Amino acid sequence: MLRISLLLLLCILFCSLVVDGKGGDKDDDDKDDGGRPGGDKDDDDKDDGGRPANVNCVWNSWGRWSGCSGCGSKKQYRTRSVRVQRQGAGRPCTGAAREEQQCNLPACAVNCRWGSWSAWSACRGCGTQTQTRSRTVAVQRVGAGAPCSGSEVKSRSCEGPPCGVDCEWSSWSAWSPCRGCGTQTQTRTRTVAVQRVGTGAACTGSDTNNRSCQGPPCVTSVDCVYEPWSEWCSCTGCGADAKQLRRRGVESPASGGGEECVGPWVDYRPCPHPVPCEVTSVDCKWSPWSDWSDCTGCDVGTQTRTRFVEVQPVGNGEGCGSKNSQSRSCQGPPCPEDCVYEPWSEWCSCIGCGVDAKQMRRRGVESVATPGGKPCNGPWIDYRSCPWEVSCDSDYLKETSSNASAAPTHGSSVVLSGVAAALVAFVVVVVAAKIRTAKQETVEAADEQELL
Repeated sequence: MLRISLLLLLCILFCSLVVDGKGGDKDDDDKDDGGRPGGDKDDDDKDDGGRPANVNCVWNSWGRWSGCSGCGSKKQYRTRSVRVQRQGAGRPCTGAAREEQQCNLPACAVNCRWGSWSAWSACRGCGTQTQTRSRTVAVQRVGAGAPCSGSEVKSRSCEGPPCGVDCEWSSWSAWSPCRGCGTQTQTRTRTVAVQRVGTGAACTGSDTNNRSCQGPPCVTSVDCVYEPWSEWCSCTGCGADAKQLRRRGVESPASGGGEECVGPWVDYRPCPHPVPCEVTSVDCKWSPWSDWSDCTGCDVGTQTRTRFVEVQPVGNGEGCGSKNSQSRSCQGPPCPEDCVYEPWSEWCSCIGCGVDAKQMRRRGVESVATPGGKPCNGPWIDYRSCPWEVSCDSDYLKETSSNASAAPTHGSSVVLSGVAAALVAFVVVVVAAKIRTAKQETVEAADEQELL
């Protein structure tokens, strides 16, 4: 049907062009000298046969827009055709033969849909608290779709641990022994016996306490002092080899780290009145050995003794050699030993719950310091935060308490084992302190017996 309409339209246009070409309905003023239409046209607008040479292209009017139906994003279009084709140097038709535009349709209906609920938030704090969970819109409503109903946040009550458990210190340990000489320092320690829970008060003060103590008097250092030189002895030897000597001994040896005596014990000079030699040779002669010096050092020490040349060799006499000192090992006082800690124990079970959950480890004294040694410094007990989360959730605690009569598990077992570990640690500290005190008294008694 559309094709037939187009053919009829083309026939009408063609006929109108033919009628205009003949000019039968035109006045004589519109004809040229030959009686043909277009007498006001230039000769350049006609070909050799008298027909128009240049025809511009002409569009037909736009057709109707196509229909729009349904919902959502759709388009409609319309078209137009060429009514007069371009001829010769005429202008071509410009623009498109088809146009499109967006249909003004309602959006297709999509119902709103919620996403899944999140997990309940942790029950934080002590006493009655509130937990919440939330959800978000997973699919937004479109067009006439149904909106999401209900709230995006939901809350409920929960029970935390009891509020207001104050931190408590344990009793002070015994004072450490007063080590060393002169003014020294003693220390004592304490540990946290009850951990703070919730809004309870924190422990105040230090876990270490110091005080001054007075040890035995310290021995001051004394330098070695020589005795005055003796008088010059009689001449020994004869002739040019005649000599005189003098000697000196140690008046007070070095002690307490003082400097040893330095310099010769024997001095020689030529004899002022040499004796003529009546013999051909005199052998060298050593003096007797001196007494052994005090034992220097601790544990295995060293003693020395010396001698000097009493008679110098004369002529072909035999020399004394160069060995004028001897040394030997001796038993000195015990060397001071520092205090040594035992290795740290394994971490105990967690005490408390939530952010207040703690673990404890401890160490004892493997060997106490001997006189002059360094005492053990540093804590005997160490704490750290629990490496895993101990829930304070009320449902979890109720479930734990309901099963406690059969076999304690999770939070209750952690709390019970933590309290037991703290009590054991306290007992160990007290016993270790008593053992150290007993050892120190034994060492001091032995020292006093040795002095007697």
